Amino acid sequence: MKIKDYEDNLSIEALNMLKEFLPRQKKIEQEVLKIPVMALIWGASPSIESKLGDIRRELREVLRKEGHLAMFSEELCQEDSKLSIRAQQLIQAQEFDLIISIPGPHGSIAEIHDFTSDNRVRNKILLFLDKTYENGYSYQSLFAIGNTLGCKIVIYENEDDYSTILHTTLNEINSIRECKFLFGRCY
Repeated sequence: MKIKDYEDNLSIEALNMLKEFLPRQKKIEQEVLKIPVMALIWGASPSIESKLGDIRRELREVLRKEGHLAMFSEELCQEDSKLSIRAQQLIQAQEFDLIISIPGPHGSIAEIHDFTSDNRVRNKILLFLDKTYENGYSYQSLFAIGNTLGCKIVIYENEDDYSTILHTTLNEINSIRECKFLFGRCY
């Protein structure tokens, strides 16, 4: 926006108000962009070398660099807790703003199956499914459950399609950030 475009249409007083407003607007926009989002990242074990484990670690680092609280459940579960891992993860899922699930083999598929049907958290789930496995039971089951119960599902091409996962996640994070601003839920 250029002030000179309005010089003929506004009074001097209104023009001065506009000159004062524009920097305030920019400052508030910058403050909104600093609102942190709590993102829980589920998927392939980060301790095992795999492409999905690498994606999970990279995603956590990108989100942290942008000022968000990005965590793995493995980092938050307490061995000395009297609660099961599942109960601890439900507590985490209830408290975090977004659950990013990039299920791979084994436990991470069971993990997302446990929570997609839970009405307390399913609307927070951003579920990525690898198109490579679209004919498999787990893929079809997660797709059906997620679609029916309201999880946001994103299909990506294969393990090398990090850009779809990253860009979709960043867009979702930004939407949550804006909601926090719009509805006054800023922490």
